[in-house]
Amino acid sequence: MSVEGERWQRLESIYHAALEREPEGRHDFIARACPDDPQLCLEIESLLGLDPEGPGLLDRPAWDLLTTSFEDSKEPPLPRGTRLGSYRIESLIGAGGMGMVYEAEDIKLHRRVALKSLPEALSNQRQAVDRLWREARAASALNHPNIATIYGIEEFEGRTFIVMELLEGQSLKQFIGGKPVDKKTMLEAAIQIADGLDAAHSKGIIHRDIKPANLFQTNRGQVKILDFGVAKFQNAEPAKWAIGAPQAIATFTNVSLTGTGRLVGTVAYMSPEQVSGMELDTRTDLFSFGAVLYEMATGVAPFRGDTLALIGHSILNYSPLHPAQMNSKVPPKLNRIIVKALEKDRECRYQSAAEMSHSLRRIVERRGKVREAALMIALLVVVGVALAILLSSLHSRSKPLLRVVERQITDHPAEDWVTGGAISPDGRTVAYHDQTGLHLSSVDSGETRTLALSPSFVNLVWDLAWAPDGKRLIVRIYKLAASEVLTSDIWTVSANGDPAPRLLWANALEASISPDGASIAVLKDAQPSGIWVGRMSDGSERLLRAKAENNDWLFSPVWSPDGQWIAYAHIRDMKPGINTSIEAQRALGGPTKTLVSSITLPKPTWICDLGASGGCLSWLPDWRVIFSARMDSRAAAVDQDHSLWQVSTRRGSAEPAGTPDRLAHWTDFSASNLASTADGKHLSFLKTKTWSDVYLADLRGTTLSSPRRFTLDNRGSSPTGWTPEGKAFPWAPKLLAGGEISGQGLISASPTAL
Repeated sequence: MSVEGERWQRLESIYHAALEREPEGRHDFIARACPDDPQLCLEIESLLGLDPEGPGLLDRPAWDLLTTSFEDSKEPPLPRGTRLGSYRIESLIGAGGMGMVYEAEDIKLHRRVALKSLPEALSNQRQAVDRLWREARAASALNHPNIATIYGIEEFEGRTFIVMELLEGQSLKQFIGGKPVDKKTMLEAAIQIADGLDAAHSKGIIHRDIKPANLFQTNRGQVKILDFGVAKFQNAEPAKWAIGAPQAIATFTNVSLTGTGRLVGTVAYMSPEQVSGMELDTRTDLFSFGAVLYEMATGVAPFRGDTLALIGHSILNYSPLHPAQMNSKVPPKLNRIIVKALEKDRECRYQSAAEMSHSLRRIVERRGKVREAALMIALLVVVGVALAILLSSLHSRSKPLLRVVERQITDHPAEDWVTGGAISPDGRTVAYHDQTGLHLSSVDSGETRTLALSPSFVNLVWDLAWAPDGKRLIVRIYKLAASEVLTSDIWTVSANGDPAPRLLWANALEASISPDGASIAVLKDAQPSGIWVGRMSDGSERLLRAKAENNDWLFSPVWSPDGQWIAYAHIRDMKPGINTSIEAQRALGGPTKTLVSSITLPKPTWICDLGASGGCLSWLPDWRVIFSARMDSRAAAVDQDHSLWQVSTRRGSAEPAGTPDRLAHWTDFSASNLASTADGKHLSFLKTKTWSDVYLADLRGTTLSSPRRFTLDNRGSSPTGWTPEGKAFPWAPKLLAGGEISGQGLISASPTAL
């Protein structure tokens, strides 16, 4: 590509990005985007000055029906009555730094048309002219009601212009206007866009710049795809599409606009392969279409950032919140369509626009069938109730359905509460830690032995897990850093107590060893915070998933049965509420997959809990993920609704294979420290109940005696103070204080007994 062409492409890219920002912030953005070329900055600002209140022609449909002021423009619009060949200018429809669109009259055929013309300043720019020719050739090859009709491309006195149908309405960008589109309108528009893309793709044409500004909705509700200026002709000879254009233009277009490694399009709506400069196919348009649907469903684009680099990084590395998390009115099936369209791996994405159109039509068809079936459903309900009563009377002595069978392993008082526990891979032993030490208890006999560890070590144990070999325990040891910030290290302890504990990973909050024992997933709170993957052999490590921001938490990493994936809980503080989900990534890195989110569970629900101790996830050998959840985060601790859930995933791909099911339900206990046996038949977890009691201690000078419990009601008590005369109690002076105590018991359960 020539230097001139490269500079023009850079100008266009920065121009696009600047238009996405508020006018008052554009100057600073442009200065940061091209610090090495001040003249380029001035040119971009000059082009933006042609239309300071809105997007230009490169960023919106040519026939946006907006009057544009040319007071600051260096080139005035063509006056009414001007003749361009057989066309007479009537009025200016829209304008931007890269072009102008006029309403005109075709004098020969006596019809109204739209003329898209380059400003005189760009008339001699070869790449700008190329883009106009490319748009005309691509769109004229298509005859479809959802693609804007091109009548032809002509030249008059050195000015090249496209003649196209005159549309009345507004761009989809204007129609969205930063607000979600209602479901009915969105589905109707989406099906039309999908059909238009299918028509283009069937002709081997890849649009490469699908975005709201390039989609137009007429006053009659018809949606048209616009601006094929950067389209790629897949599997077609350049000369075939160069009819009526100079051969030099066809050759230049083929080399400069379709070559691998070059960004073409608008970054915020690009596919990952487009951002990466890979060879493109029609599936890149489907990702961009998914981004448009996301914006229609939520009112905001899925990928945003202050710079082009940040937007591109987000597209390559992060998955946006599900549309239904941003807008609760988005139906689950439409939510799944959008999420699938935005898959970073194009093999997991929709493979054709026709397939996507079919999925969208099924939602509409289902809505139509609901009304027709309403009366029949009501009748069936009545019949079903009667049948259920009959069957109940006939089978009153039948065996009841099995539920999760719980078996309590430990029973500790509040003063000796359990801080961690896990069942061994073979299901024979439970390891747990209380205020007296680290213990191993036989599941069958109940015989318990205490591991011989130093008090300075064992007193700092919080939670624990078994290594896959069943010979070692993985324990978290708290420590006070030099900055007086409480952090922790991960240690291994032999189940036989010998040799001495060994430091496994420093400055880690949680850890999980892969099934083959070769790798470890570690949650770190140090910068950069996030989930790291390391090798057990040499201690090397790399960042897998970083925390995105302050109000963003990742925890409880667990390995898939084949050791290829890592799942983890993700909590984001998104006003007005908390958004929680379980995500999975390949251990070698790659795009994230959402296995389950809080929107698929009864609301309001937290998947896992910020206050839960230990792990809240377990990935069973049959590829089910078990997780804890808490409903109604606003309620007091003793009234909260806690439960265990499961969601099935597909072997090898970590794709969700069904809707979540609830395994167990409690109103006053929460579950933490989830662990399963190697065969997946048993699951252990801590049942935790939190309350506050009043404790009393003698205060003699600066010495405080051991506190003793004063209240015994286990229902939440707090001190209010002494009586003025200090005679409320027969002993004095004493200190009255409140403390939060967690009474815990270790439970073993079978998640398969359903």
